[in-house]
Amino acid sequence: VRTTATWLPSADVRLPAPDIARHVVETVQRGFYADNVAAGVPEPYRSAWMRPAQGGFVMADEARQLVTARDSGEGLTDEELYGLCFVTLSPGHDTTAHSMTLGFLALCRQPDQKAYLPDHPERLNNSLSEVMRHIAMSTAQPRVAADSFEWHGQRIEKGDFVYLMIAGANRDPAVFEDPERLDLSRATDKAMMFGGGIHHCIGHLLARMQLGEFFPEASRRYPDPEILDEALTWQPSLAFRGLEQLRVRMAPGRVTGGA
Repeated sequence: VRTTATWLPSADVRLPAPDIARHVVETVQRGFYADNVAAGVPEPYRSAWMRPAQGGFVMADEARQLVTARDSGEGLTDEELYGLCFVTLSPGHDTTAHSMTLGFLALCRQPDQKAYLPDHPERLNNSLSEVMRHIAMSTAQPRVAADSFEWHGQRIEKGDFVYLMIAGANRDPAVFEDPERLDLSRATDKAMMFGGGIHHCIGHLLARMQLGEFFPEASRRYPDPEILDEALTWQPSLAFRGLEQLRVRMAPGRVTGGA
């Protein structure tokens, strides 16, 4: 079984994501389009931003509202519109796919923790947090300093571009005992993978729902998967860690209960 760390077709991964978002908006904002025009918009953008209609496709409600906000003079610029399209779609798809891949790899490397998941359904939410803390898929969040200040001897000027290192916070030994170890029974209330405050990930509930379905079921159905890749090839990204691919051989075990 060959699994990939992205839901975009390989040819589309090479396209600059902001250009894809711009293409989606400019292609569909005028109304109805023929099927062959809509087919030029790669998945998952087409499914998310366009919906079938008689004679072709029309813009989905969320994209239409963003374009309306721009055209009505409410202060949404073209760059902000394209950025919102990109932030809504790409991080939401790639981050969950990366979390599935890296989490599956981590659990395969620690069979005792893999077995913990289906045996402790009451601890699922905490277990998911520990998996995400451990794999460090979300490594950093970029920010622009609103004011000038000094932080631990380092001067930060207003307008400076800085990175908040989430992966470092999630491996802080002052907060997590033996932070390099995957321990699904540990308390994770101080884990930072989804950020905090007004920048808390808007898709965290969807991510937890998807991962909460995937990890326990994969552990239950495939108790002894074999990782075929000795060397891992990582995608070139600072903010989100992900593999180019993860080849796995899986044989179904005896399924008890459920479908």
